[in-house]
Amino acid sequence: MPSSWAWWYGADFLVAGKGFLVAVQRKQFPGDFLASVADGRFPVLLPRMLNAEFRILLLEGRPRWSTTGALLNFDWGRGKDFTRSHLRAMLWSLHWVWGVTAMWTDDRADTLDFLRDLRRWAEKDRHEALGVRP
Repeated sequence: MPSSWAWWYGADFLVAGKGFLVAVQRKQFPGDFLASVADGRFPVLLPRMLNAEFRILLLEGRPRWSTTGALLNFDWGRGKDFTRSHLRAMLWSLHWVWGVTAMWTDDRADTLDFLRDLRRWAEKDRHEALGVRP
């Protein structure tokens, strides 16, 4: 699809399913994600993502947390630590208000695997495996 479609859906990647579209916004974590929240780039994408039936925020990179729950090696410039509690609240709100599911990948190679897996899943005729007893 042309890049204008990606803009319309607020997505870095669009995956066509059978009768639905998945919008995937990829953000490196923590730097790119928290910077885009702070400068307003990310909130602008959220209403656009509503144009897709399934919305995913894909956070790339694994955070390291201190024993107190603070994100290590990151200063978000607000005079206090960014914590697991902050992140959890952000992600819960993202799901509750916007219907965006947050998922993680380790790195770019894992992101490519994620997108391949998502495409295979989206192309299936049915998605009922968890609700059916063997």
